[in-house]
Amino acid sequence: MRNFLTIGLLGFSLCFANHAFASRVNVETQLGSFEIELFEGEAPNTVANFLTYVRDGRFEANIVHRSVEDFVIQTGSYRIVDGEVDNVPTDDPVANEFGRSNTRGTVAMAKLGGDPDSATSGWFVNLVDNSENLDNQNGGFTVFGEVVGNGMDVVDAIGALPIYNLGLQGFTSTPLYDYTEGEELLIENFVQMSVTENSDFTINSGLNDAWFNPDTAGQGFFFNVFPDQGLFFLSW
Repeated sequence: MRNFLTIGLLGFSLCFANHAFASRVNVETQLGSFEIELFEGEAPNTVANFLTYVRDGRFEANIVHRSVEDFVIQTGSYRIVDGEVDNVPTDDPVANEFGRSNTRGTVAMAKLGGDPDSATSGWFVNLVDNSENLDNQNGGFTVFGEVVGNGMDVVDAIGALPIYNLGLQGFTSTPLYDYTEGEELLIENFVQMSVTENSDFTINSGLNDAWFNPDTAGQGFFFNVFPDQGLFFLSW
């Protein structure tokens, strides 16, 4: 059962609050932008965790600190603050919710080796089908979204950038933008990602549940959304 945030629907108001409604987020980089569709129905706690960082502004100017050819690009652990590289402040780890395979274009949580339930802020995009590898180690890496549309063109462009070992923890395979080796490394040379929620609210399968107001327990609404048919069922 879930709590309420007011929206207008079919001539009356429903309430659904403090819930991870965003079906998509937008990611801005120097090389272009792309959208990620979030799989709230499959990994609800992971999506809620991810959106907490987004809404707190902790996923602004994040650095793509790791890029491995024909594998992944990774971000979410470091960011630019006042012209300096800083760690992203993290919340408690989120429990592993592995279910969907790590195929090309999917977005998954990074975590510590040997600890399936250690994911915090770090996340990555699979550049290729990594299911044989990432689905079968450390409890499986939780896929919580997927790059949609032509977004992988931008991701692939980031993955094609030259990679450098900067001699710092976490920055041993870092892609750099508009950089010539031997020159002074500038903040602008780091690939930066800023993640924001899409403003458009859509009816999606993440709404499936019974919704109620705690002040009037015992009454509420029941949603059942059928996105493939473009239908939803609503009952009191």
